[in-house]
Amino acid sequence: MSTPLRSPQSAAQRWEQANGVQLSDSESLRIGGWPAYRGAAVAQTKSGVVAVDVTWIAHPSGTYRLTALTSPNAYRDWEPTFERTATSFR
Repeated sequence: MSTPLRSPQSAAQRWEQANGVQLSDSESLRIGGWPAYRGAAVAQTKSGVVAVDVTWIAHPSGTYRLTALTSPNAYRDWEPTFERTATSFR
């Protein structure tokens, strides 16, 4: 019997609430054939402001979260790399 997949969107909502951030440019997609959800946010950390790119993948073995951080000024340069990394998940 397979375990039901958890919604990546609900995982994203829980993460937003737990971290006090709001995802923008978010989208539902499929990665490796599984439901996924991806978004970006700007967050305040002890070290300063960071851009966060987060992807949740509802894999049969569990919901995986891939998190990438960079400076807000460098996000546009790094975003294609973050996307390629997330979509390479199998």
